Amino acid sequence: MQILQALWPLLARDGKLLYATCSIFARENKQVIAAFLAQHSDAVRIELSVADMMDGQLLPNDEHDGFFYALLHKQA
Repeated sequence: MQILQALWPLLARDGKLLYATCSIFARENKQVIAAFLAQHSDAVRIELSVADMMDGQLLPNDEHDGFFYALLHKQA
């Protein structure tokens, strides 16, 4: 969350910020985004449809590691 908190003030209005981790743990992903959105009324998560990913989460398998992303939009 510290990275998001530090970068958000630098992002221009109507800008977008992509938060990504190579983690599958909710405490590093979904919980961070939920807490951030609760603290920033000017932040909105943009849902993207990506194959094999549910809610921005790709779980590891024999072909790849796990991954998470959330695209945030700073409202004007």
